[in-house]
Amino acid sequence: MASEVEPASAPTPVPSPNRQHYQFFWEFLTFKVDCVLFQLPKYRFVEDSPTFAGQYGIGLEHTDPNGSGPSVIELDATPPDFEYFIKAMYPRYVL
Repeated sequence: MASEVEPASAPTPVPSPNRQHYQFFWEFLTFKVDCVLFQLPKYRFVEDSPTFAGQYGIGLEHTDPNGSGPSVIELDATPPDFEYFIKAMYPRYVL
C-alpha cells in the first residue's frame, strides 16, 4: 500500500501590531516630467484637484498593477511648468 503524504499547510499569517495613522500616513505619487521624477503626497491630487486626478486616473487605488509601489505618471510638460503647478498646490507660506 502506498502511504499518502499530506500536503504541508501554509503558515498562518501573524497580524502586524502596527497600524496606519488615520490622518498622517500619506501615500505618494511619482510623476515623470521630461525625464525628471517628482514624488508628491497623493491626497492633494485626490482631494483638491479632481480635474487633474480624473484626467490622469488618480484615485485611492492608483498603484502599480504588480503591487510593487506606485505607478509613474508621465506628464507632457516641462519641469519648470510642473514646478509652478506644484508650488500652487503646496504653497510654502500661507498669506
